[in-house]
Amino acid sequence: MQKTHAQWYEWSEVTSPTASLITAVETSVENRIYLSGISISGVYMSEDFGLTWGFNETDVGLNEMQYIKTGVLGDHLVLNNTGGFAITWDGWEGNISTSFYPFGIYTTACWLSNVKYYTARTTREIYRHFPDDPIAGTIIPSVPAITSMIKKIFFFKEIGWLVTDDGEIYNYDERKSPNWELNYESVDELNDIYFTSAYSGYCIGNRGFLMKTTNGGRSWKLQDAGTEENLYSIKFRRNGQGIIGGGAGSIFTTINGSNWVEESLPISFSVYDVDFINDTLAIAVGSGGKIIIGNRLGLDDNHKIYDKRGNNWLFGEHSGIEFFENDSIGLFPFTELEAFSGASSLSDTSGELRYYTDGNRAWDIMNEVVIESEGLPGGTGCASNFKTLMADHPDINERVFIFHQGMATPHSWLDSIKGTFYSIIHDYLHDGIPGMTALNDTLN
Repeated sequence: MQKTHAQWYEWSEVTSPTASLITAVETSVENRIYLSGISISGVYMSEDFGLTWGFNETDVGLNEMQYIKTGVLGDHLVLNNTGGFAITWDGWEGNISTSFYPFGIYTTACWLSNVKYYTARTTREIYRHFPDDPIAGTIIPSVPAITSMIKKIFFFKEIGWLVTDDGEIYNYDERKSPNWELNYESVDELNDIYFTSAYSGYCIGNRGFLMKTTNGGRSWKLQDAGTEENLYSIKFRRNGQGIIGGGAGSIFTTINGSNWVEESLPISFSVYDVDFINDTLAIAVGSGGKIIIGNRLGLDDNHKIYDKRGNNWLFGEHSGIEFFENDSIGLFPFTELEAFSGASSLSDTSGELRYYTDGNRAWDIMNEVVIESEGLPGGTGCASNFKTLMADHPDINERVFIFHQGMATPHSWLDSIKGTFYSIIHDYLHDGIPGMTALNDTLN
């Protein structure tokens, strides 16, 4: 890892509502901040960036929270603790549903905004649940059997990952195997794992352990974190910003997933969880109830961002090329494209593919057709008569534009679709699955 001390954020301490250890922080799309901990019997919430805090009691301490956006049960928090309590919170003023399991829950992962969710139990077992079967669930076997504590479960779409305190990484893809399968073994205790796409992911652990994969876990590359402190939490935003929190006030940040910087903090404390409030604010929590918020600095010569939204060019029959940081070029993995022309693709600022289109439909990074996208005005049948462009929404991170420019032709059947049209993809429209909020609207 290339490391420098030209930090990305200016940090300030926030008045904390508690002196107890904070082990979990979550943020919502409304810039709400939620806090809890294993000795905090409830959840604190702030709507003004930590100036004031509300509190709702849960009767039990909580070791983890996950905010679920637009799930089948609505926006809500999923909370759990090792005593066996699982709590679903439908909004701050909404209903609180508490379930007691005859086992402890160490970590929970939700996929497709609670269409399915997974619990890693203190019994070293992983269960899959559906909203209509919240307690019993179905055990998902692991090969070989997991014998150590499961520290974290993470899902990117339908692909799951977990790490253990014995340094193991397991992978699960229900399309390919009914089992969680061993992927990697380390000598260090692993604490967290996070994937920004189906291919790119990061894993952290004790003694400064940090590694990255760019091929979906087929191989991992160790990186130098520049610290011997334990690393506990890692998060990313879609725009390439990443943050790692660890012991003795260790925070590392990145704006492109490659070059990390060590942040200078106003106070020293063990950072147990981190998150992003929005594109410019980050938050870290930990020992002694400490809370700090970082405000992203303006960009100068020491804070250069290299926009990588054009890193992946997809075209032709299942073809594409990738542009890498060292100026090399490689072939892109398989795509569903069969387009002689009219194709377009879009990546995020870290270079991860978001969507691509042949002008007739759109696909996501998993090569799944975006719901309701079939029916765009272009396509292989008339691609030569349309130009297609994909572009980020200027104000909303979860939206992507598809523009179509039709051209005059001698074919009378095309007369009705001449002109300029736009469609909009929403990242989470269908319970976490992308869908279309606009289709073939005329651009005036």
